[in-house]
Amino acid sequence: METKILLLLAYLGIFWTLCFRWPHVALGVSFAISPLVANVTGSNLNISLADLNILMCVPLVLLSSRGARNGPGIGPLTVPVIAYLVISLGASAIASQWESTLTSWLQMALYFVAIPLVYANLVKTRDLSIFPLYAVVGGTLWALVGLATDFNFMESSKNSFGASLAGAGLVNYAMYLVWREKPRHERKKWEGRLIVICGLIMAWALFQTLSRGAWLGAVLGLVFVSIYARSYKMMFRVGAVVLPLGVVGWWLLPANLQTYVFNFDSSAVNIAARYKSLYTAQEYFAKDPLWGSGLGLRKTYDATNVIWSTLAETGILGLIAFTAIFVMFYRWSWILTRKLELTDTRTIIVLMGVGLITSRLGHGMVDHFWSRGVLTMAGASIGLIYVVSRSLQLHPSFLSQRALEHFSRHSLPFSGAPQPSFAGTSTNATFSAPRRRRRTRRNNDSRPARRILGFLPRRPRRVQMPANQPLNGFNGNFVQSTPPTTRVSRPRNRARRGVR
Repeated sequence: METKILLLLAYLGIFWTLCFRWPHVALGVSFAISPLVANVTGSNLNISLADLNILMCVPLVLLSSRGARNGPGIGPLTVPVIAYLVISLGASAIASQWESTLTSWLQMALYFVAIPLVYANLVKTRDLSIFPLYAVVGGTLWALVGLATDFNFMESSKNSFGASLAGAGLVNYAMYLVWREKPRHERKKWEGRLIVICGLIMAWALFQTLSRGAWLGAVLGLVFVSIYARSYKMMFRVGAVVLPLGVVGWWLLPANLQTYVFNFDSSAVNIAARYKSLYTAQEYFAKDPLWGSGLGLRKTYDATNVIWSTLAETGILGLIAFTAIFVMFYRWSWILTRKLELTDTRTIIVLMGVGLITSRLGHGMVDHFWSRGVLTMAGASIGLIYVVSRSLQLHPSFLSQRALEHFSRHSLPFSGAPQPSFAGTSTNATFSAPRRRRRTRRNNDSRPARRILGFLPRRPRRVQMPANQPLNGFNGNFVQSTPPTTRVSRPRNRARRGVR
């Protein structure tokens, strides 16, 4: 026992030192090892190594946000997430009949609050581009491990392998889309070849898992990422490459596995288990349609449909709040992709989040949703998307069109701080802030309650905008701006040129 305690203290010291010095490295490694779903606590509270690492970063988030003006947050998802957690507590208080209520609530708070907050507050904009690389490298190694161990490694089943490979494959696809849109003279051929090789390895391993839920999540994620990236032709090209791989893989399977892949008869064992879980959820939902039967119900049966399990646990109110989280997330990501060029490195982060969330939702329709692994990556992607939104200097309330137009006119950086260089612009101008005015009631918003909830944007100071200079993709390089060279116009000599 003393040896374990000493090892744990040594691990905590090393990890916290790494977080203080290089937080993006510590969080990137945790992001890469998310597919390792083995329980490291040895108790009923199932926590993987990646989740434990992220939880150890929570004190750093509290320390870093102690003197901040607005405090930690997760953008426009704050209100629906809080509403869902409060409704879940209310439903559990009314029912109060399950032993795993607290465990289930803490699990939701971990993936919807703790993990996004850690990544949103400890990751800097300049470090965003490294996280897709961690995901692709980790996914490729995980695919090789699965192929070598027949997808049975450290408490990971074929469904767990399939979910992680589907998520990592979608991140790889997002990286290829951004690489493909670069000008030819900026592309590096070896980068494209490595992306294609890693994608083929993960696609082959994903097919070998025979996890139909992971296949469904991968297809839905591929469609959503292509829609958000406006790359429909590439979606069909990827399909034209992956389908022959699937045909060859199916032809190489034994006869019994070929029958298993396309057997959707209700008499099959796995299909019958799905129907049984649906009937169980419908039975508990019918007892109290408004509030449900309380959290923890999903721990008592094989909950293989996230919609019906949410209805059974938290009723109609819980399903509305749960749906609002994803509706707000997709709208948030849609607006960000419209403000970013496809060649921008930050676009990979947004597309990565869309792919991971969609893959998890699609898989959760036919299998367990609240499971370790790819859900950790999905929660981390929410925090990374908030970092992207913050780099664009958008307030969390920018979801309205009026606020979007307002920030597109006024949210440019000021002089006195390192200025980002924008690809495609030749103007090197400084933006000087006007003299600070006295804080009056007119200057401040008279509705502080709505501002705290994040519905109203703060009024930024007005700056001088460059004329006819669109903001293209941000290439991640910070340079100090220099004074602009302006041409002084001289008065026209009317006597020499005449009056027109």
